[in-house]
Amino acid sequence: MTKLLFKLLIRNPLRIFSFLAGWIISLLYVDNKSHFLPIICEKPGFHMLKIKKKKASKLIINGTLRVEKRARIDIHEGSTIIINGIVKFGADVHLSAAPGATIILGSRNNGKIDINSRTTISAHERITIGSDCMLSWDILIMDSNVHPIVEPPTRMNSPIHINDNVWIGCRATILKGVTIGQGAVVGAAAVVVRDVPDKTIVAGNPAKVVKENVCWIE
Repeated sequence: MTKLLFKLLIRNPLRIFSFLAGWIISLLYVDNKSHFLPIICEKPGFHMLKIKKKKASKLIINGTLRVEKRARIDIHEGSTIIINGIVKFGADVHLSAAPGATIILGSRNNGKIDINSRTTISAHERITIGSDCMLSWDILIMDSNVHPIVEPPTRMNSPIHINDNVWIGCRATILKGVTIGQGAVVGAAAVVVRDVPDKTIVAGNPAKVVKENVCWIE
């Protein structure tokens, strides 16, 4: 971590101001600190990351959160957000944990996740995303209908689990109760409403398997 900061400062000494913003945000909002700078803002200014943190909520970072610009994290009462490994936020990424909900990004401390611009992750119960995942832009991941369907009776919230090494294409939507298998690929604009097997490509609305036994690399 220290070597990374040193390299960034050598390239651009003005980055010290963005590091200072990340350090102050970390002091104010991060409940545990695995090192002295768990949040790195790519540009100076406190508007790079806005955090709203309610009573009895937790933000735990076991690694590093790198923020491009204008990201937002809403942690409501009694909710928890855990970040493991290196997680990168593109511009205008939004994380929201409703009261009592949990979001976990990263399955291990030596992994990484790239979450690109304007992606929204909204948890009302529990959303977990494994390590070495790549999320494109304009993705919506939401584990709730938000409003109840009373006829026929339907469960409003149901957890989402995305395994390691998953690639989700731009403008895809992942809805409640879905598990996405390890090594899977979700095509652009797909609407995922049922489980995705390991090492498959799904596409369409609703998403269906279009290829099996795939292997992708970043």
